[in-house]
Amino acid sequence: MMRTITKCKCFIIMALIFSTLFSSFGKKLVFAENIGSSSGIDVVFVIDSSKSMRKSDPEGLTGEAMKMFIDMCHTKGDKGGMVAYSGNIVREYEIKELNSKEDKSALKNTLTNLELGDWTDIGLGLKKAVSILKEGASSGNKPIIILLSDGKNDPERNKSESEEDLSAALSNAKLNKFPIYTIGLNADGTVDKSQLQNISKQTNGKNFITNTAEEIPKILRQIFADNFNLKVLQQETITGNEEYQQIKINIPDNNAVEANISILASKPVEIKLSNPEGKIVQIPSDKFIYNKSNKYSMLKLISPEKGAWILYIKGADKDKINISLISNYDLKVFLKLSPDNVKYKGDKVNIVSFLGSNGQKLEDKDIYSSSKAVLVVKNLDKSEIKEFPMEYKNNEFVSSYTLDDEDRYELRVRIEGSGFIRESEIKTLGAQNRKPVLSIKLGNIRLWNSKNMKIILSQYFKDQDKDILKYSILNESSDVLKAEINGDTLNIKGKKIGGSIITIICDDSKGGKISTNIKVQVFFVSYIIFGVISLIIIIALFILIRKVRNKINKSIPGYVKIQINDNSTGTTNQPFYRALNSFKRSFSMHELFNLNPAFAETEKITLKVEKNGRLIIINKSQCILQAIDSKADASEEFIMENHYKIIVKPVNKNISITVQYFSS
Repeated sequence: MMRTITKCKCFIIMALIFSTLFSSFGKKLVFAENIGSSSGIDVVFVIDSSKSMRKSDPEGLTGEAMKMFIDMCHTKGDKGGMVAYSGNIVREYEIKELNSKEDKSALKNTLTNLELGDWTDIGLGLKKAVSILKEGASSGNKPIIILLSDGKNDPERNKSESEEDLSAALSNAKLNKFPIYTIGLNADGTVDKSQLQNISKQTNGKNFITNTAEEIPKILRQIFADNFNLKVLQQETITGNEEYQQIKINIPDNNAVEANISILASKPVEIKLSNPEGKIVQIPSDKFIYNKSNKYSMLKLISPEKGAWILYIKGADKDKINISLISNYDLKVFLKLSPDNVKYKGDKVNIVSFLGSNGQKLEDKDIYSSSKAVLVVKNLDKSEIKEFPMEYKNNEFVSSYTLDDEDRYELRVRIEGSGFIRESEIKTLGAQNRKPVLSIKLGNIRLWNSKNMKIILSQYFKDQDKDILKYSILNESSDVLKAEINGDTLNIKGKKIGGSIITIICDDSKGGKISTNIKVQVFFVSYIIFGVISLIIIIALFILIRKVRNKINKSIPGYVKIQINDNSTGTTNQPFYRALNSFKRSFSMHELFNLNPAFAETEKITLKVEKNGRLIIINKSQCILQAIDSKADASEEFIMENHYKIIVKPVNKNISITVQYFSS
């Protein structure tokens, strides 16, 4: 019971520790983690065990190279398995962890003393390998299959069955993203190169063809480096002379997790190693893991310090000895975009990238100064990839990029050091389209006669993304005018007098469009001239008539004297005179008072001037008319001779209006 409680406490403490670490990491690095770190791999070797391998690889270098690959794997985290095939499955080893010397030895032992058969059934071998990898792969590791064959598919069973298995294996590998690396050992020229190339191509692996088994260690080192995003730092060849020879091993920085020194020789070698201080180190030990086999030796340096190490090698006389160095790095690339919401063509994004290790930004100037960084930009819509060198500043790599179209882009940073290659995660930017704008308003148009008018639309419509604009129109009244588009020019031609509304539609062919309306009025000069002439004639007639009337009016003799008496007060106003030639021959007495509203009752009293000089007064109002110089009744109609007077008495006003006529 106490043990159970203790275990629970330990679990809770560990959970809190990890939670704190991840929380701290989240605060320190707000950048995106890379996808090309030195995470582990899950590898399955698929080995051709046909009898022809005795001739293709008499020294057994294939097995030795695969053992070397296993020893190069991390001390923790990697997994491995194997399948040996001929006409059947000769041997298989399910994928297991490679966390100790014993784990690695168990897998290496399966690569020796393989039974050789008479057939080569690649479909059978690959089907089993994919199955093993699918069942035992770790989610955090990178899965790979390495297939070696020295011939072509030659199964004991029906060939179509083998090909069906091969097709199923490739489909399954693609589905699970298992890249298959193929190695064709073409010692006798019978390797089916196209088949091996097709296997790698379909699964996003790589294909290698060699005529000699001596190249296989080099090929496997390259596959190892590719999958751990590493580079082979050194490759040297010396000839043994039964004495210690010195090889300088340069560790360029302090960030290597492991440095793998592989030594290939046909006979056993003896080695010693001195650190940068010149002291001989103890081999093997916790910091220096040493493995050897019949054809190779592997020395793994754990977290080696920066500097020049010296490897001392004693080999058999005249024995060719190959030495190479590959270092494992726990490095990640972090990427920050500013601003991170870039979306329009022409927008600029600033890129900052740097290396990180153990959740911390790396501040090692040595590793930065020996590294190069490139910005990789992929246009997803055009399937174009471009690379741009980045500038190093203060332990960071900086650059900028301007979106050159309304497409979707993927941005990532690749940093390549002396012994590693790392890539950041992918950032996706979506450039959005901006619709055109009407920069200058189109006014109404007057179109004369049937002349053609041209309007250059590109002077009015603009596109911020500099897209090529296309135009179309809708003509409301095609019987009034003809309108058509030719490129960016609107041509308008009148047909008859009238008006129409033309709708202009501007489209950037990327989803952005606007429209505007213009009113067009069509006039024809012939009609205008006719109208003007008619107007001139009308005006001339009017003037003539007016002149005649004025002439007639001027011939009207005489004038009237008007005097107003206020009956209530007995006062009489000063008289005023009105010449009759300023009136028509027939007019209202109200006009004598300039239509003053105070004398509105006189509106229906009409005065007519006759040619003989007499003035006739016709009364149809309520006013009372009384003649002074004549006994005639003046109530309705009265003829006034020269000097005659008449008194007008309005009903609604207590006044008397005296009107005296003078004929000359």
